[in-house]
Order: sequence, then structure tokens, then C-alpha cells
Amino acid sequence: MRIKGSLATGVLVALTLSLIPVAAIPAQTVTSGATCKTYNQKIVFKNKTYTCIKSGKKLIWNAGVAIVKPVSSPTPTPTHKSGVPTQGMDCIHNSPDVVGYDSSWNYVDLMCNQFDDRYFPRPGNQKPFLVDPKTGERVQPILSIPTSSADDILYHPILERSFNQILQLPDVTSTAKIQFIVDPKFPPRVVAGIEAAANVVIAKFGNLIPVNLPIIEVLSTTSEFELNAYQSNPYLASTLLQNSGSSQSRDNAYNNKFNVSAGAFPVWPEGVISAYGVVYRNASNNNDPGFFDYAVGAHETMHIIQLAVSQGKASGFLPVWFLEGQATQFGNLYETSNETISQALAVANSFPFPQGSNDLTTLETYTGMDCCGLAYSRGQAATNFLTGKFGWEKVLKFTKSSDTYSDWKTAFQAIFDEPVSQFYTEVQPFIAWMKNVIQP
Repeated sequence: MRIKGSLATGVLVALTLSLIPVAAIPAQTVTSGATCKTYNQKIVFKNKTYTCIKSGKKLIWNAGVAIVKPVSSPTPTPTHKSGVPTQGMDCIHNSPDVVGYDSSWNYVDLMCNQFDDRYFPRPGNQKPFLVDPKTGERVQPILSIPTSSADDILYHPILERSFNQILQLPDVTSTAKIQFIVDPKFPPRVVAGIEAAANVVIAKFGNLIPVNLPIIEVLSTTSEFELNAYQSNPYLASTLLQNSGSSQSRDNAYNNKFNVSAGAFPVWPEGVISAYGVVYRNASNNNDPGFFDYAVGAHETMHIIQLAVSQGKASGFLPVWFLEGQATQFGNLYETSNETISQALAVANSFPFPQGSNDLTTLETYTGMDCCGLAYSRGQAATNFLTGKFGWEKVLKFTKSSDTYSDWKTAFQAIFDEPVSQFYTEVQPFIAWMKNVIQP
């Protein structure tokens, strides 16, 4: 009680002292230039502070200085350019947890506070990723890139040029927007990663999607939810039979507790594309935010871009190593909008680079699982080689080439000014080098 009494007395004294100067000067009318009595006296009148100054032998009031009232700026709500939920953002009342950024740009679980309906980090149960506070992007482990051998000196600049061109592509203005149909049992952490990565691709290439064509991406944990999503959507219902696959293949995907499996497809019930679709299949108990689960959103949405620029013809026109390689290339790079070659390679390092031939002639068509497994790894090396050597604009032109050329090899030679056979010879040692860099 004695402490509280002393505190109260101290406050009272402080208040009294602070009020004395104001009380000592009674309010009065002040006119600039009028005489005053006390030199350097100050009076506040009509939001101005007037001072008594000397003018010759007289004392007069000066013109007065306007009083600027301090404006309190509200604390800005953190935002993130790719739309990832962030602490302080509004959320839907009683909505489930999501993955996003806290106020220090750590990637954490966010809950929707019931008292203000804003995101807040869930106490405990946190596994934050490091995030660059300047960019808001997750920072991946850094890999050292060898530059000592003759191959390093030859190929490292090609890979770096490829990565830099893709990473520096600007956001575009477009009306394209993804409609996500999400199974409530789909792990929230994986949902957040897929949605964020898919939206990065749309931010870069949404202007290539024909106006008013919807993009529908289904995230499902059971065959029942997937089929119901198809049947309930006016666009997807027409492609139910052609894209749902066998019940055995779906069940295999839903029983996989380690990775998401996915596929992209055009929706064209009458031979004309009316929408684009992606289905992600995942076990409900797979909550591992591995790089693959995030990159798959960018990978499959890049397939949508390939379909859009070719009016749906890409998968029947371009070689498989290019289709899957380019999607894997963008999956690795846009998984988190990496900013350096080392960060992007760290993501690539989490992907399998299986043993097998580096001969792309065996990877031109879908001929089985051996083809496709190699097409992802060898293909991403090949598309990086093309981008680094010839530039992104020519690679994009090749992606669009189905409307202009009769076959992809003719298109390749016309656009890159060298025959496919020469490219195959050149790229094989680059593939071997890149494999050693990613997974030595």
C-alpha cells in the first residue's frame, strides 16, 4: 500500500508541474503585429503559437506558427506478395488452421483468433522455416556450387542464366484466378503450400490463359470426394470419365502417406476447351511439408500454362522430356520464389534423380513409368540447358509451337537454329553434370 501511495503522489506532482506553464498564461486574443508586454512570451491562439518579439524598439506578436498535431499511424498489417496467410490478416470465424507467416516472417501454423477473427500463431506445435524479412520468402538450405573443374566452368553459367531468367520474370496483369475445391481432410499445411506455389505461376503467366476460362484445382483425400467434386462442378462433370482414372490408381494415390500425386487436364466436352483442371490426391494423414508437396502446385499449374498456350495440344505435340522437364523446372524455382541458384538447387536436391540413361531419345513419348521417372529429372536439366543457352523467350515460343509447325522437331530446329540430334549430343554431359551438382 505504501508503494502505491508513493506512486500516486509522484504522478500528482508530475501532473501539477506539467500544468503550471499553461495555467500561468491566461487565454487572450492575439493579433499578429499587435503590441505585447513580455519579451519571448508564447501564447497559443486558434491553433497557432504566437511569440512576443522585438521589432525596432517595440515588442509585438509575430505571425505565429501553426501547431501540427501528430497523426498516429496504425500498425501496418503484414502482407505477402504471393497471398500466403500472415499474422494479423482477417480470417473466417472458426476456420481451420493454415500455414503462413508470423510477424517475424517465420513460416508457422496460424489459427483464427475467435475474439477478433485475425490470424495468430498457434502456441506450441511450431516448426518455423527461416524467412528473409526483406522479401518475405522462405530461405532454403544453401548448397555450395562447384566451380573448379572444366565442366563447372562451362556449365555453371548456363544453369545460372537459366535460373536467373525464370526467377526474374515479372508479375503480369491478368484476370486468371484459380478456384480451389479443397477436401476438409486435406492437410492444411500441404494445402497452403500447393495454393501458394500454384498462385505464383498464375502471377507470372496468367495473361497466357484465355479470358474467362476457369482454372479448377481439386485437393482430395478420397475417391468419393474427388468424384463428388467432378460431378458437382459444371465444368468438370463432362470430363469425369476421361480423367478420373481407374479406381485402383486412385486408391493407390490416396494410400500414399508420403507424397501428393497429381495430374492436369483440359476440359473440352465438345472439342473446345471450356476450363482447365488439376486434381491433387493425398492421404489425409500426410502432413509433411516437404519440398515436393509445395512444388507440385507449381508443377501442375505450369502444365495448365502449357495447355493454354497450345490450345490443349501440348501433351500430344511436344516431347515428354520437355513437358515434364519444364514443369519440374518451374516447380523447383517457384516452389518458394527462390532468389539464388543455390536456393533453387537446394529445392531440386529434394527430388529424385534416378539412375538411368541420359539419352533423351528414349524420353520423347509416354511409354511407361521408367520413361516418366527419367523424364522429370533429365527433362528439367534439358529445359534449363535450353533456357540458359537460348533464352526464355525462345523456350516459350517452342512451348507455343503446335499451331505453327507440323511436328516438334521441325519447330525445334526453326526456333533454336540447330537440329534436335545436335542438341541431344550437347545436352548429355550437361545432364550428367547437373546430376552430380544436385545429388552427388
